[in-house]
Amino acid sequence: MQELAALSLFELAFRVVATAAVVIAVTWAVNRFGPLVGGSLSGLPVVIGPGFYFLSLHATPAFVGNAAAHSLWSLCGTQVFILTYMISARRFGVMPSLTCASIAWTTVAVSVSRLPPAPVAGFLVFCLVTAVAIHIGSRLTIGTAPARPSLGWSALLLRGGVAGLLVAVVTTASSRIGPEFSGIFLAFPIGFGVLAVTLHEKLGAANAIGTLNAALKGASGLAVFSAGFALLLPAFSYGWSLALATAISCSLTTALVMVSRLQRGR
Repeated sequence: MQELAALSLFELAFRVVATAAVVIAVTWAVNRFGPLVGGSLSGLPVVIGPGFYFLSLHATPAFVGNAAAHSLWSLCGTQVFILTYMISARRFGVMPSLTCASIAWTTVAVSVSRLPPAPVAGFLVFCLVTAVAIHIGSRLTIGTAPARPSLGWSALLLRGGVAGLLVAVVTTASSRIGPEFSGIFLAFPIGFGVLAVTLHEKLGAANAIGTLNAALKGASGLAVFSAGFALLLPAFSYGWSLALATAISCSLTTALVMVSRLQRGR
């Protein structure tokens, strides 16, 4: 296996741009279509997909498959991160909420780091965690979000760029520590964290909580991508595995958006 940390400037720049783009696009969608649709769009594999692509350029199929399987365990932590932020935002400001959510994710990540690479079991556990989180999250909404307030695009662009830089640094470092932590850190919820902070600051706690409540369902698109990629990789090439997993994930996200728009119309 080649040295995984030997990433080109193009690869690092692409990760920066990808993360910034998803944060900006989802926040724009929240402003344009409301939190139900915006939260659903957060499940697009815009960050984790390129992350596994670049990982596949330097690693064996077994390494990448194990990393994809472990990313499912990490996504269970993502749901805990989102739910913890929602609970905290009802009483606290941005930084205390983010701190509590980060501690919750770290606790889960450390706990699951020794679990075996089992994509089917990981996906089933993710579904269970998601069902519990959705049940709790539905009770946390605190009213109607303000209608299309100013987003402050200059600050949002800067925040998106910082998030992208963090993803590039984290994924580069994670490639040195084996498939377990590579998969866990590739699924690190930086995008969700920046989204939560941006919406909390700019649109208020009600909008942030409403969007994150929808994001609990939207994150299913990421889990479907990771599970599909891990299961397809032994039978197909990197390219086909990524393409099929992306298509399945995007189809699920599209369905969630359609359902969310119907709910919004009611």
